[in-house]
Amino acid sequence: MVLCSSAKYAARDVFFNLSQRTLATFLNAMTAADSTIYPFSTVHAQDFANILDVYCDAVFFPNLTKHDFDREGWRLELDEASPGGVRYHGIVFNEMKGVVTDPAAWFYYQLKALRAGAPLDRASLTVPRGGAASPYAYNSGGDPLAIPSLTHDELRAAHAKYYSPANALFFSYGDLPLAHHIEYLEDNVLSRVPPSPAGSIVLPPLPRTPAAERAVIAGPFDSLSAPDAQVYHGSEWLAHDLGSASPAANLNLQLLSSLLLNGAASPVYKAVIETGLAADYSQRTGQNTEMATASLGITFQGISSKAGATDRIDDAVAAALDSVRADGFDPARIDALLHQIEISLKARPDNYGLALSSSLLHSTSLGASLPDLVRIEETLDEFKADPQGALAATLDALLASPPVTLTMEPEPEFLASRDAAEAAALEVAGAELSAGAKAELEAVTKTFYARESEDVSALADTLPAISIDECSEELTRRNETVIAAPSGIYTHDAPTNGLVYVRALTRVPDELAPESAALLPLYASLLPSLGTDGGRGKVPYATIDQELQMKAGSLSAGISLADALDSSAHFTERVSVSGSFLEAKSADALNLFAEILTAPDWTDTERIGTLVASIAGELSSSIQFSGHSFAALNARSRLNRVNARSELFDGLSQLNVLVPLANELAAVDSPAESPLLASVMDALGGLHARMIAGAWGQGSAFSVVAPTAADYVAPVEDFAGALGAPITSSPLPASAPSHPAGLPSPDAFAPALRSEYVVLPYQVHYVASAIPTVPALHPDATPLSLLGSILSSEYLLPVVRQKGGAYGAGASQSSGAFTFFSYRDPQSTATLDAFAGSEAFCNSLSDAELGAMLARAKLRGVARLDAPLAPSQFGAAYFNAGVEDDVRQQLRSALFAASVDDLRRVAAEHLSASAPRSSTIIGPGGASVPAGDDWVVVDPAANARG
Repeated sequence: MVLCSSAKYAARDVFFNLSQRTLATFLNAMTAADSTIYPFSTVHAQDFANILDVYCDAVFFPNLTKHDFDREGWRLELDEASPGGVRYHGIVFNEMKGVVTDPAAWFYYQLKALRAGAPLDRASLTVPRGGAASPYAYNSGGDPLAIPSLTHDELRAAHAKYYSPANALFFSYGDLPLAHHIEYLEDNVLSRVPPSPAGSIVLPPLPRTPAAERAVIAGPFDSLSAPDAQVYHGSEWLAHDLGSASPAANLNLQLLSSLLLNGAASPVYKAVIETGLAADYSQRTGQNTEMATASLGITFQGISSKAGATDRIDDAVAAALDSVRADGFDPARIDALLHQIEISLKARPDNYGLALSSSLLHSTSLGASLPDLVRIEETLDEFKADPQGALAATLDALLASPPVTLTMEPEPEFLASRDAAEAAALEVAGAELSAGAKAELEAVTKTFYARESEDVSALADTLPAISIDECSEELTRRNETVIAAPSGIYTHDAPTNGLVYVRALTRVPDELAPESAALLPLYASLLPSLGTDGGRGKVPYATIDQELQMKAGSLSAGISLADALDSSAHFTERVSVSGSFLEAKSADALNLFAEILTAPDWTDTERIGTLVASIAGELSSSIQFSGHSFAALNARSRLNRVNARSELFDGLSQLNVLVPLANELAAVDSPAESPLLASVMDALGGLHARMIAGAWGQGSAFSVVAPTAADYVAPVEDFAGALGAPITSSPLPASAPSHPAGLPSPDAFAPALRSEYVVLPYQVHYVASAIPTVPALHPDATPLSLLGSILSSEYLLPVVRQKGGAYGAGASQSSGAFTFFSYRDPQSTATLDAFAGSEAFCNSLSDAELGAMLARAKLRGVARLDAPLAPSQFGAAYFNAGVEDDVRQQLRSALFAASVDDLRRVAAEHLSASAPRSSTIIGPGGASVPAGDDWVVVDPAANARG
């Protein structure tokens, strides 16, 4: 709410209006367990000053109006169809409904609550206010059953208590003079905010229980998983207090956590996951530092409901810990972990400064010394002096603290119970309303929506802004990619800080049957994660994994689809491999990469079964948190071939591959007893044989990014030779009229413009609608892209989010489709009606209004085009998708040239209410399912059961 409006900037929704007037590369606000962070980054000095001024005024001098509370938090509205004749509404209220229905998230929050002293039992639906020993017990985002107990006055009081400079930390990273920042803060914040009586508020360490505690609770039921393998279980031990502990304590716990839990050779993984006692780790596994006291969690998911299953896990974990206490860790594993830390210290990801600040903020806020925290090399040297001793002392101290242990059992009626609790609260609220109070509530609601419909653009224009006129139409060209002669390897010099990044692209095998094509994502996921069976004989993955950690930074594979920039019907489909390593380790790393990629052991049933269960669980959970992306991809898949292929690889279609397989694995005692897994393994082995015999041999493209990339041409040539892959010098022409061989002609693709409702056990909806449009280099593509930006911020934000209550909504143009989406949306078909009103919205605007919106959209487009790249990504757009600087300049010039007339033309031609479209809604069953023959209802759970 602080970013809604402030004393200096009275614009409604300061945050969203600011985001349209900036070149920021990051702009957000995030709530943690005991703090709220307001981070931003930009490459423009004046932009930095603008955002700093807006953020400081909003954080320390917000208006916190009742209207903003009603919109962002919660409000009560009359609704005859709801219990008590009323309903709850509000953006955060609806957002958190989407969070708590995920089993993994619910287990995470409940274990944290138990660790912080909350009394839990099987009937627990939420942590009651005032019912816990520590504030850390509560979900910092809010529980929908508790949110309506918060009042506007309480929120204002909390701000007055906590939001003072004495209770704040300011972090800055970059090349701007620090003295300017300090002067600004002194003049605009420190000297203006009266001293807070509370001063600096630091939450106390967690209470240490005298004895171990255990609790069993009910949790959400996952309709996509085997019903008798949905138990979550694990324990958490307290470690040191973050505010007073040394940096060595943090590092030692981090290293202990990695050695105990991470990788196929780790003792806990081998004891529990490799043996099939659990499908995977769950959230809150590993080192946790989000509270005032650090902890170590060892938690699992995908556990059998059979009696004694969790006891066997406890015994296995205890035996693994006892073994470590008796024998210590393999020194080779410690060396490999230190090698990975060396690589992580050298890597420079996107927004490195923000990542560094975020990693330091929490401990510093609790009183830890910032200078000590950043002396990482010294702390590492201290560990290296006696690694076994440091690890043993950390483990002994940890196990001396009695753990809390939580078991969560699936309850098919869990969400119904929460719905019933909400309904009971609404019945009470409705019964308390007299006739006069109802009339008053109706008037208040009408006033609320009337205010939401007011034109407040003049207030928004008071925000400081960067003008598009300050931006250059000329592209800032990065270091050019050089194709090394005569090999054809793509080389790109970049400041990688001693790291080397290698990529390879190879076409998938020709004439793949549909069922084989659907396995490509699984193939790519498994390829770098198996043991080998080659020149060294059978080498188990635990050995390969340790060698990787010792010789390289990373190795991954995926499926890469790149549609031709001038055609929505043509695309190129490749297997993509990426690896990284230190410059001094190039030969060892590339030799190991070649062994892994050419000789994976497709006969290791136990390993493949374990990985499949993990991958299936990740997919199910990801739909909860990225449902809008899945809905959008599903809607687009019925428009053209490239989107259909993308959906097959990355969308809901993968449920058809993974869910039946994971469920059968859960029903048998050993992966070797699964006929379906045996069939899939045969298919994967055959697919790999075709990759080796055909696809690699047809030619592959290779790229290398390094400080002096030419130095690695010869090693990469040897790598290509080991793969048996002739090097091609053209991975993807920008206009390649290519599509997978064996598929029908692109001209034969028949769009299926229908509506689908996908039933999943959620409390909110994810809504998407897609309209067939044009490819990237078509003259209409850039105006459509700009229009998507305008509709997102100027139309969908107020209509779908602020009025409709969805947590998010937007529109975009890509891959021959214009796509609308909403996220954690209490509405369903009403949101589709809003999407259909896009052209009418454009027509309602004057040329001056639309022109001002266009200028802001162009600014956001420039910000995306000019965003800094991580060194590892230098040259990636050219190598992966054929986007050369000349193409980037063409797209940039089109952005600057776009006019109001262009927007009106493309809106009329492509986005009319009657335009053919394909729609998808993911949401709960029952009354939420739209009626009518024009909707196809899809139940993935029923499909998985056959």
